[in-house]
Amino acid sequence: MWHTRPMADEPSSLVTLPSLPFRVGESPFLVKGTVFRGVLEHFDEAVAGGSKAAIERLPPHLVKFFDQPFLAASQFCYLPLFPLCAAVGQILVVPPARVLRGAADYVAMRDINSVYRVFLKLASPDMLVSRLPDVWNRYFNFGRMEYRLLGPRRFEVRAYGFPTVYAQLFGSVIIGWLDAGFRLTGAKSSRIFSLPLEADGELHGVPTSCVRIEASWG
Repeated sequence: MWHTRPMADEPSSLVTLPSLPFRVGESPFLVKGTVFRGVLEHFDEAVAGGSKAAIERLPPHLVKFFDQPFLAASQFCYLPLFPLCAAVGQILVVPPARVLRGAADYVAMRDINSVYRVFLKLASPDMLVSRLPDVWNRYFNFGRMEYRLLGPRRFEVRAYGFPTVYAQLFGSVIIGWLDAGFRLTGAKSSRIFSLPLEADGELHGVPTSCVRIEASWG
């Protein structure tokens, strides 16, 4: 499902990897393997040639990274998802941010409907919003998420401690996840968009930023 909602300053970065104090695929920024399983499953369905066609466009060490079993409860470097989505974007001729939104939507629909259903107890969009910090902790080993109510059915999400080099793209992940969550909790409509990044320090020798998203629903 490829979303067409416009996003401010939508990145157009390709598979070129950023300069970091570690190789992408070997960083201490970790996420549960269930995310990789969902994303690869999604691309197998959505891309001609499946996820393999995109992986073949990546540097050799990332091809090797993706040639491993992703155990759902184990943790893996999160950063390879960004060049992978850029490679999918090259195949589909769409921006990486749009690919990320679609992938996040797919993973959210799958996880909320299965492993997190009891945990989230999603009876309403309000409940989805209130559990966002806990959801972050169940996926990632770094950073934190909080939210601030701006008015009835309107709030701002802040995800702290995300590597700045991929922070703007990560906003697309949050947007895709929220969009799926709102649909699953019965919202008739939603409006979700990114706000400017805010530098928030350094982690593991990498500059980090606060990713900010504003959302409302009807």
